[in-house]
Amino acid sequence: MVARYHPDTDWTSAVAGTDDGHVVFTPNVNATVSGTSDATIVGPLGSRSAATSVSTTASTEDVARTGIVTETAPATDTASSGLNGRLQRIAQRITSLIALLPASLGAKASSGSLSVANSFMTAAAGGDGSVGNSNETITVATTVQIVEFFNLSANVIWASWTGTATASTAGSFPIPPLASNTAGYYSGPPGASGSLSIIAPGGASAFTCNLWS
Repeated sequence: MVARYHPDTDWTSAVAGTDDGHVVFTPNVNATVSGTSDATIVGPLGSRSAATSVSTTASTEDVARTGIVTETAPATDTASSGLNGRLQRIAQRITSLIALLPASLGAKASSGSLSVANSFMTAAAGGDGSVGNSNETITVATTVQIVEFFNLSANVIWASWTGTATASTAGSFPIPPLASNTAGYYSGPPGASGSLSIIAPGGASAFTCNLWS
């Protein structure tokens, strides 16, 4: 059975079973066509309410992808879920993040502020020692950030990063002696590593070397 449109007619309803075997209907009028099954033909174009629209049913696969309105959020951020459940999970995570922030701007007590941990250095190695008129070597690992050397003796201690320390020689530098109860002090270049050679031509000389990382 074929539906045929006659613009010149003024019929107000569909007529089934005409002598030529066709169904004729007026434009912009809903008509029910009887054949092997019933179907509703919607006349005017444009958006309509559900009651005046052709019904559609989402496939099982589409429902699974979208998720039902009451779908439960997945237990983890990466667990499988429909779109509704995924959006619920995102909303939960945003809510949790907002809860960690201060309620307003301005100075706050520590209990109402974001936690900030100050960075600090830890002693990696080093300690007290003594050097005389024979070279000693202090090994500095690449993880060390600061080298602090305190000369606790009355003698000058010579040091070198580039070779064997020798008094009054290029490539070696002096670490002054103890004076007025103040130790002679040397701080190595930031991030210095390798071998620090030291010698005290004046005799046994106590020192403290701290390595910080």
